[in-house]
Amino acid sequence: NAEYMGIPLQKMARFAAVICIAFLVSFAAASCDPTCKSGCSQLAEIAKKAGQDYDAVYAQCIQMLCPDCKSTLSIFGAPLSSPSPVTFTACDKNTPVFKVNQITVDPFPVVKGQDANMVLSGEMTQDQSISTVDVITKLVGVQLDKTTVTVTDDVAAGSYSLPVKSLIRSEAPPNTYQVFFHVNNDQNAEIACVKIDLKIN
Repeated sequence: NAEYMGIPLQKMARFAAVICIAFLVSFAAASCDPTCKSGCSQLAEIAKKAGQDYDAVYAQCIQMLCPDCKSTLSIFGAPLSSPSPVTFTACDKNTPVFKVNQITVDPFPVVKGQDANMVLSGEMTQDQSISTVDVITKLVGVQLDKTTVTVTDDVAAGSYSLPVKSLIRSEAPPNTYQVFFHVNNDQNAEIACVKIDLKIN
């Protein structure tokens, strides 16, 4: 535990490494040079050893110092597509009033601790007053969470897109979850129910 002027040498070395890496990252940021991403990775590793969250530090570094990399890099190592269509299925065999034909998720992959902005698009077969959307998360058939999103939207028959925002909990263990969307009108009658499989890393 050697010290210099009362400061542990290990801490000083770590701080110096952060400064050097930040300099290299800034130098390479303009063109999304691999050095920029590599520097952020090293910076996040140092932060992790200091007890901070690797993913959060890495994402912040990319956002602040490597803006040209954001469109091609995810904090989980996969390309970002914003928004991205996802595969979905109907919850049951009932004929829905709101016939969903596409669901998009943004960002994708989702990020723990941040909102996932999802849009259900399709055709409203008759005039409706939408009241709420129940977002239910399950794992292997067991319900883990339920969030009711208030919508209050008068919709005429025809094409319609319904935005739904849901927080991806930071404590969620890595797994593939089933997320159900129950769309209800002002009479508390369900007019659509769709399900997606959402992978959280």
